[in-house]
Amino acid sequence: MHVRVRRLTAMAAVLCVAASVAACGDDESADGSVTIEWWVPDWDEDAAAQLLDEFAETHPDIEVKTVRTTWDSMANQIRVALDSGDTPDLITELTSRIPVYAAEGQLLDLTDWYDDEMPLDDFYEAAISTASHDDSIYGVPFRWDAGSMVYNADLFAEAGIDTPPTTWAELQDAAEKIQDLGTYAYGWPFGDANNARVRWLNEYYSQGGDFTESDDGSVSIDEDASQAALEVLSEGFEEGYVTPSSLEATNTDLQNLLINGQLAFYFEGAYAVKPIEEAGINVGTAMWPGPDGPGTVSADGFSLIVPEGTEHPDEVKALAQFLAQPESQALMTETFPARESAADAERFQDPLFAPFLEQHGQYAKSRPAYAGWEDLVPTIHAALQNLALGNQSPAEANESIIQHAEQVLRVR
Repeated sequence: MHVRVRRLTAMAAVLCVAASVAACGDDESADGSVTIEWWVPDWDEDAAAQLLDEFAETHPDIEVKTVRTTWDSMANQIRVALDSGDTPDLITELTSRIPVYAAEGQLLDLTDWYDDEMPLDDFYEAAISTASHDDSIYGVPFRWDAGSMVYNADLFAEAGIDTPPTTWAELQDAAEKIQDLGTYAYGWPFGDANNARVRWLNEYYSQGGDFTESDDGSVSIDEDASQAALEVLSEGFEEGYVTPSSLEATNTDLQNLLINGQLAFYFEGAYAVKPIEEAGINVGTAMWPGPDGPGTVSADGFSLIVPEGTEHPDEVKALAQFLAQPESQALMTETFPARESAADAERFQDPLFAPFLEQHGQYAKSRPAYAGWEDLVPTIHAALQNLALGNQSPAEANESIIQHAEQVLRVR
């Protein structure tokens, strides 16, 4: 019999999952069982509870206490815990943040956890690379995804577009045809700083941009690639293809514009497909294009990390490897799993998902995890807003980004 006991703490609601009738107590109980604590985002709670019931059946000597985190608070909550040393045993965290903690010696090296039970070559290479630092792996990725193109197939057909664009030149040609229908072709979510920086990063990577680390610890941006990216992002405003709503828009706003027939396509995650379909739109998907083929987009996901101070590494390993199984990953992700074999699950076989899987599997790089990156985001956002308003040229906007990057970007 499994008993869940819910109780409130100042931090979050706690859910105890036990393999027998027992309350949450010390790390090691009188019967020899061990209690470990896992911090779980609220959107994963239901799946986590289901998986922990299954885990308890085969691991009756391990009790798992889960603590709810939220998107708005988790970054600060996890940072405070790791800095203070008052940590749980397992944490679900954004994969791109892992190198930050690893560089500060706050995480357990999990490289040896990858074995026949959890084969390394079944994980997307970019996800493992993002979860690594100094040739060691510090996380177990279970969710990995990036956006692609979502479009109104009826508008494409009406404009005479037989196949989705595969290069940026083809995209602009398609935009011109859609404009002839009296409809804006696409939009950018420049009303939100985080949405905006992802669009800059996508085009920066697509233009061959990367981040260069110097011996003195500074990190530089490729100036030419950044300017080329800004030219791509400004082109639609200059030609009138892009909706003026882009200045205030978020991803959700662009989704609503597409549903209302005011937009033909935009860059978005796979989670947008279902609500667009439910709104009665004949939705299509395709890989987001770059200069000469598929664009290189920024990808991220969630991983399991283990604070360096855990007292129960063997029990945590058993749980992490269970949660890393393909069937577990298929359940515990809102988008796509980080193991390639997990994508064989029935829920991912919708043909509309195929471009997303291919793009984030073969044409994606992780988001930067450098000191100062978050400080640079408002500058990128302001540069894109100034482009959209016509207040700056791509060269002027680029100068502001490059100058600020020189001041704040550093290896941690």
